[in-house]
Amino acid sequence: MFGLGAETFYVVINKVIAKWFKGKELALAFGISLAFGRFGTAAAFMLSPRIVEGAEKWTTAGWFGVMLALIGFIAFFIYAIFDLRFDKVAGDQTEEEETEDFSFKDFVLLMKNKSFIYITLLCILFYSAVFPFLGFAADFLQNKFGFSETLAGDVTTILPYGTILFTPLFGWFTDFKGKNASVMIIGSILLIIVHLTFSLTSLSPYVPLFLLGVAFSLVPAAMWPSVARIVEENRLGTAYGFMFTVQNFGLMGIPMIMGKVLDSTNKGITPQMVKDGVASYDYTYTILMLAVIGILGIVFAVLLKREDKVSGFGLELPNKAENR
Repeated sequence: MFGLGAETFYVVINKVIAKWFKGKELALAFGISLAFGRFGTAAAFMLSPRIVEGAEKWTTAGWFGVMLALIGFIAFFIYAIFDLRFDKVAGDQTEEEETEDFSFKDFVLLMKNKSFIYITLLCILFYSAVFPFLGFAADFLQNKFGFSETLAGDVTTILPYGTILFTPLFGWFTDFKGKNASVMIIGSILLIIVHLTFSLTSLSPYVPLFLLGVAFSLVPAAMWPSVARIVEENRLGTAYGFMFTVQNFGLMGIPMIMGKVLDSTNKGITPQMVKDGVASYDYTYTILMLAVIGILGIVFAVLLKREDKVSGFGLELPNKAENR
């Protein structure tokens, strides 16, 4: 039920942003939305260890989550007022587009769009190399660098805090300067560098985590607005829904594979040994696997840029109409 609510929200919010800001500061709007989401991620890493340390432990944490959900519910009603006004100003055309029935033909047409296929595959691979890492990041920092549980949670927030600053900034850049496909390539390259650094060196984790935050700002800031450029508006909900569906196959499978790789490369080491401080997990091959996923991602980022020259969607042009 938690996953159903979360993914439905992401699909709808992307369609809503595209509805309000297409032809305007679309990438900046996506960037600000993502920045708020990343702030929530950072807060979770910092607050979770501290909340469960209290007397009530998980009960307190549960009620804290309920409070946040209620705030979001109230925010929805405030948004709905603005959206109703928007529809009245925009006229009947917007309402017809929003209420158009799903057709299997829409899905077939999406599958014939090479640019959409490439950006979807990039989406799967890029997010599969970031979100699963976040799930393991605190444990990785504790085992490789000897961080405490609280410190590991705090240091991990470097990534989402970096995206809070840079995602709107890169969104503004693509709105006024364009280069969406190029920005996705640069972000994919940074992702590979970060995971190679984590897996093959013992450099301080602060700089790589910051660079991962930059990469995690570059690609989404260019990716989600680009979908609105390559897919017709009346199929945009279907497109985002499909992308989130296939993305979640990666987010489901990659952590399982990471766990198996970690187990197979740390034979004889038990969780109790790690807890007692007499052993630690070696994450070298587990993180190296994510670097390989990043390399596959950059292949589709390059193919997307090459296809854009043929399709003429103009992903390298500014998002804002008056700047094209």
